[in-house]
Amino acid sequence: MNDESLDFLTTRLGHREYSERRKAEDALVVRGFEAVTPLIAVVEQHNLIAGVRAASALSRLGDARGVLPVARLLLRESPPISDVFELLGKWQSLPTAEEPREVIRLAQDFKTTGSEAAWAKMFRRVAALSPGWVAPAVPAPRAGGSGTPEDIPGLIQTLRSSNHALRETATAKLIAWGDEAVPALLEALGTDSTLVRYRAVEALGHIGDARAVEPLLALRKIYDPDILQASHAAILVLANHLAEHPSPSEIPQLIALIRQLRLDDQLQAAAISAAQALETLARTHPTPALRGALKLVKPSFWTPLPAEFKEAYQAIEEATKQWKDLPLIADAPQAIENLPLPANESDSRDSHD
Repeated sequence: MNDESLDFLTTRLGHREYSERRKAEDALVVRGFEAVTPLIAVVEQHNLIAGVRAASALSRLGDARGVLPVARLLLRESPPISDVFELLGKWQSLPTAEEPREVIRLAQDFKTTGSEAAWAKMFRRVAALSPGWVAPAVPAPRAGGSGTPEDIPGLIQTLRSSNHALRETATAKLIAWGDEAVPALLEALGTDSTLVRYRAVEALGHIGDARAVEPLLALRKIYDPDILQASHAAILVLANHLAEHPSPSEIPQLIALIRQLRLDDQLQAAAISAAQALETLARTHPTPALRGALKLVKPSFWTPLPAEFKEAYQAIEEATKQWKDLPLIADAPQAIENLPLPANESDSRDSHD
């Protein structure tokens, strides 16, 4: 591959096959410092699959010019946080320039401590060093897509295209269809194409439909670096969506996020979002189903959890104590309108009849 152009090699960083992306990365590293500028362009302008491979090449080359562009991946909407810190932490050569040197040291500090304070300090510093910088556009969900729902299967097929722009457009259109595209996207998770699965995962995260929670959590067990990265980003985005406007019908999915991720170093933020959503529901729509989360968010000496879990526990316990003797509703959606009202509420209702 040494005789191939830099443009060709940087394009291959977005290839559908992981092995081909690694070959392109290795070839670009061999090309040395002439590849730095094209690699920075990929990091700053392309999707995260190609961007992370380009970032890896820059880390191996150790050129100081690449430090801040790689660090800016943290400012993207669905950042590959663990990958960014890993790449910065093992930068081939510690830069002599003050700013990139500081960024690398902050990344190394976070890798060592894993503390929220170190992460926040790193994020703030990168943002401060990036005035006027604008992240690549990420398609945002909107109500309804153009065309008709019959177009959705065709859009799924377009995700297989070797043309990056076509895949981007199809992904944006699927996100625009929102809930209507969810069944087709869930089905696409079972395809044999990494390109299709990656884009389907990305779209499901941005749509924010609770039906995607369990399928996305299941992808964490699959050994595919790209799908694993995409599923992590999508779970974080999806959890944020669910926390913004939680619904009682989503309680089982929120509990599932907490159950599986509350002790996960990379994805605990999604569990925190879910706990905050349950706290909101406890204050606005109390229901017996919330009690299914109590054991998972309860503070414990043996299982230390962030403060958000304790706050959720207190809110749920207070809002649902009248149902403490009912069986827990934790694992599946159930109709709750026929459950018995607490005595004080039924007495109050009768007094107004």
